[in-house]
Amino acid sequence: MYLSYNDNGKDRHIVKSIAGTDVKVTYEKLEPGSVTDHSDPMEHMGRVISGEVELVVNDASKVYHSGETYRIPVNSRCFFKVVSEVPAEIMDIIS
Repeated sequence: MYLSYNDNGKDRHIVKSIAGTDVKVTYEKLEPGSVTDHSDPMEHMGRVISGEVELVVNDASKVYHSGETYRIPVNSRCFFKVVSEVPAEIMDIIS
């Protein structure tokens, strides 16, 4: 699957994913200043490939840098905000 969210003619958030029966892997590229917001009934674990993102999970905030990993618990509301001057790339494993 490939999705692209467009903002005034510019891709701000690109998502590519593959899914199996019990797991999904997603790659996301987010432009500087982009913000995602969602909740999911599944656990997420991921890695910041490049850039820096602020991750807010259930009102707790932390900035993650390239190479760092994160975990989002089951049934959590979360959002990513790109805080670097360059696009951020993240890889999520969702189960």
